[in-house]
Formats: sequence, structure tokens, C-alpha cells
Amino acid sequence: AQKYLTTYFSERDLPNRMIEVQESAPFKLHIIDVETVIRLIMTSPAREQEQVASMIRKIEWENPSAIHGFIDHLARCYIATHF
Repeated sequence: AQKYLTTYFSERDLPNRMIEVQESAPFKLHIIDVETVIRLIMTSPAREQEQVASMIRKIEWENPSAIHGFIDHLARCYIATHF
């Protein structure tokens, strides 16, 4: 999965935009950029990389532009589990 993900992200060249994640608590806003989310994917355990790669393959087949929503989803999951 790591080889696929490395190739995918280098070829896709996603714009490094900021992703805002608002928590339910007032005034708790987290900002994370796409490059950080990609770095987190690339350093995650092999099993998680396989799951991400599998979802990216599905996205690429059905609707390639949906990758942005998936990256946002991963950012929200990271914030929810780490803060």
C-alpha cells in the first residue's frame, strides 16, 4: 500500500489547502493542511494504509474529485481521535 500511496500522492499533486475542523465545544477550531494529512497517512500502520489505499482506489474509479472530501474526512478523524 505504501508504494501505491507514494505514487498516487506524487502524481496527483493535491493543492496544500488548509482544512478547518470545528469541534462541538465552543471556540475549539483546529486547522490542519493537506500535506500534514498525507504525512499522517504515510506514517500510519500498514493496515491503515491498506484501508486508505483501498478507498482511494474506489474514489479514483467512481469520482476522482471526491478525494478532497476524503482527505477532509481523514483530517476530521485525526482531530477527533487526538484532541
